[in-house]
Amino acid sequence: MMVFEKLSPLFPIQTCLKKRENGEFLIVMSKKANIFYLNEVAHFIYENCDGTQTIGDIRRKILSEYEGATELAVTEDLVNIIRDFQWQNIIELRKSSL
Repeated sequence: MMVFEKLSPLFPIQTCLKKRENGEFLIVMSKKANIFYLNEVAHFIYENCDGTQTIGDIRRKILSEYEGATELAVTEDLVNIIRDFQWQNIIELRKSSL
């Protein structure tokens, strides 16, 4: 939870070159065609990384969207996905909204 508390007020913003949804959701990250396929939850998180919502806002949306999901599981998944997105340069985090 400690990591989430630090991430919670930040605004994630998409940085991809291109995205497409055709059965599966994919993101193209560079001219060398680095492609990432996202599962349903990662896709939901990515689509909400619009620069107007904090990570805390996204967590609340996930909890309301996915019935039966526990707060702890959602928080851990969200932190892991946000970290992966950052590591792959799929998003960047900012302290203020767009």
